[in-house]
Amino acid sequence: MRFHLYTDKLPKERIWKEAMALSNLNPALQVAIIATTIDADGQEHAVGVVRFARATSNDTEAEVAVVVRDDIQRNGLARRLLGILAEKARQMGITHFTGWVLAENVRLMKLIEKLKLPVESEIRYGQRKIRIPLT
Repeated sequence: MRFHLYTDKLPKERIWKEAMALSNLNPALQVAIIATTIDADGQEHAVGVVRFARATSNDTEAEVAVVVRDDIQRNGLARRLLGILAEKARQMGITHFTGWVLAENVRLMKLIEKLKLPVESEIRYGQRKIRIPLT
């Protein structure tokens, strides 16, 4: 679900459809890794997720996404999750991650730099298209 803008009036049907698409993965095409934490009451809470999706099982490129809860950000979680995801992608024959980032999202670009992988990027219509080789 990529909106790149605040959306507070989505119909419930759309939210449900997107949630089902994100949670029902085809393991040959999609991988998601969820980070959780346990609070003082013993309740488990999701604090971050990374995922990739490719169109066919023969594709060597996959679109990648990362989300970390606001109060957990800037602690290295996204970088660790992306590292784990990249290793899984390599095992599945994926050689590049691709993605779209808002052009002004400097924090995400700094995160990508910390991965110490060469990044190809170009800005189109206020969005930065990135391509990251995993080798």
